[in-house]
Amino acid sequence: DRTDLIAAIEVAEGITRQNYTFLSWTDFQEALMRARSTRDNPNSTQLQRERAAERLWDAIDGLVEAPPPPSPTPPPDRTDLIAAIEAAESRDQQNYTFVSWTDLQEALMQARSRRDDEATPQNHIDTAARRLWDAIKGLVKTPPPTPPSDRTDLIAAIEAAESRNQQNYTFVSWTDLQDALMQAITRRDDQATSQRNIDIAARRLWDAIDALEEAPSSTHSPR
Repeated sequence: DRTDLIAAIEVAEGITRQNYTFLSWTDFQEALMRARSTRDNPNSTQLQRERAAERLWDAIDGLVEAPPPPSPTPPPDRTDLIAAIEAAESRDQQNYTFVSWTDLQEALMQARSRRDDEATPQNHIDTAARRLWDAIKGLVKTPPPTPPSDRTDLIAAIEAAESRNQQNYTFVSWTDLQDALMQAITRRDDQATSQRNIDIAARRLWDAIDALEEAPSSTHSPR
């Protein structure tokens, strides 16, 4: 009697592969192949047919449904990263200090790499965006240019001192004048001299001019 075996084979042949796990499907296929072989063998015994049918029914019952395929991962959101890149690219290097500009460029280079790499995960994109925003906030503006120092009074004092004649004044007062004049000329020619030092040198030179003492025997027109 092949009735139960044929029934098991018919049920098995109506089952599709895509719904079950690989291992349970493999066991099922082996049982189905054995059942067909037993069914088609005219010399098979009743016991063999019963065992083949039983094994096939067990394989059918043992089929394990495959888990549903994972839902597609949404593409990473690069909106904030792109906004940060655009903000960084709108900045002008000449407005910021060298160190803060260098930090910005390093963060910008990494951000562009994350933007262009389709395999970059969301957390790396977010980290790059946050680093770039921080670099933008950390930009330090270059100080405004220092206005040129006013040397007008200093130059006038130097011209006044250079118009004096050594023979008309005492040695000590003339020596003091020359010391003040030497310092004044140094301040005049040094472009890095601060306004304060220029003013001090000018005042010292005017004081030295005012402190000049006429030599006792000198006869000259008043200064």
